[in-house]
Amino acid sequence: MKFVYRLGTSYITLDYKLEAQMQYFCDLENREAKEIAQGIHIRTFWGKEMLLALIDLAANALVPEHHHPHEQTGTVISGEIEMTIGGVKRLLKQGENYNIPGGT
Repeated sequence: MKFVYRLGTSYITLDYKLEAQMQYFCDLENREAKEIAQGIHIRTFWGKEMLLALIDLAANALVPEHHHPHEQTGTVISGEIEMTIGGVKRLLKQGENYNIPGGT
């Protein structure tokens, strides 16, 4: 299974061997993080048709504009983040959710 992320003008491909690595339970503490851009670390868990990403952002980290072919949803666990989705900008704080349609 491959997930391709476009960050600005760069592409990052995360390639997973689904059969060998799919797990029924997630171990957040021991999952290795990958740095996908400066100050942005991601830990991923997946099933056959879904991916869960836990993303840690350093203070003032800038996530370049990017697109995904699939829907995304998330919750701000701590801190706050300013996001622009479909041209709408909003400051999200702890406990708030976001939904991103596929292709946005």
